[in-house]
Amino acid sequence: MLGAGTAAALVVQDISRQDPIANGSVTLASYDGGGAQRAFRLLHDALPVCKQYSGANYTGEYRAELTARKSPAFGDEAVSFHITSPEPELGGFVDTHYVVVRTGSVVAAFTDSRAGKRRSSPPGT
Repeated sequence: MLGAGTAAALVVQDISRQDPIANGSVTLASYDGGGAQRAFRLLHDALPVCKQYSGANYTGEYRAELTARKSPAFGDEAVSFHITSPEPELGGFVDTHYVVVRTGSVVAAFTDSRAGKRRSSPPGT
C-alpha cells in the first residue's frame, strides 16, 4: 500500500500480541517532493469506489471486502477503513482496521487485525 517503489525510505514494524489471532503493524514511508501527497491521494480516491477485491494466499483464492470509515482528524490528512477477508483456520475471517495518516512528506499506516472478531475501530480512534 505504501512505498511500492516510490518512497525514499520505508520502515515496517509488525506487532505481535500474546493472542495469536490479534496483531497489527506500523508502516512509515518518507517521500521526496510531492510524493507523499500523490501516494495518499491514490489511496484516498480509491476508497469510495473499491468495495471488494480478490486474491490468493496459502488457503487458496479469496474475496475481501473493503469498508471506508469516517476519516480521523490526524495529521495533514487521514483515512480509515476495514478489510475483511476469509480465514477458515482462524475463526472464519480476519477483520483488519487501517488508519493511514499523512503529515508533510511522511505517510504512516497503522493496522489492527482480529481473527473471528469484528471491530468498529482500533483503540484511540
